[in-house]
Amino acid sequence: NLFGAIDAFARLPQDVRQGVQLVLNQVEDETVLRVCAARHGLAPDDVVITGKVSNADLIALFQMCEVFFFPSLYEGFGLPVLEAMACGAPTICGDNSSLREVMQREDAMFDASSVEAAAGLLAHTLMDEGLRMSLRDSGLARAKEYSWDRTARLANEAWEEARARARAESRIAIARPARKRVAMVTPLLPERTGVASYVSEILAPLSRYLDVDLYTSAEPAQGANAQRAERRT
Repeated sequence: NLFGAIDAFARLPQDVRQGVQLVLNQVEDETVLRVCAARHGLAPDDVVITGKVSNADLIALFQMCEVFFFPSLYEGFGLPVLEAMACGAPTICGDNSSLREVMQREDAMFDASSVEAAAGLLAHTLMDEGLRMSLRDSGLARAKEYSWDRTARLANEAWEEARARARAESRIAIARPARKRVAMVTPLLPERTGVASYVSEILAPLSRYLDVDLYTSAEPAQGANAQRAERRT
């Protein structure tokens, strides 16, 4: 969102922009950006465009700036914001994608799709030294939460949790499934019916796979076969 950054910077009140330069780092086409800056009424020295800089120079730029202004429209993580905070730069950024998680300060975020919102917070931050000091302190503290040691520990905990979950799911998969329950309304021996005789043959094998509730007019005392059937169910 480099064009948005230039537009927002150009909208700052003249007295706020006095003595301040917008520094753009490692851009693709400087000529296009220069044309954009001129179209918005900015003088050539209002905008500084660098080539690729070394890590040492990048740290120096972070440490020297009044505000690190990051109007990106989308970030997979937002490493530039974290790097700026780690170097003590008062940092403001868009309130989209992963940037909200990294920043976590509502008063340091703006709608990056709105040039007016971006310019408003940038102007406010440049004019308010107390806010800049607060952003510097909170940024340094926030950056410490993203150490490589903590990253490794959280990654290890996630792997251990995944392994434990896989083991639990494996145990569930091999566990005996719950038995189904059926109701059977039928005559039983010693009643002399074909159905009673048939049921007496299938009841024992069936009860190995299902829980069977029998509903019958036969009296349990009427015969040993009926009593054995009841015990099997």
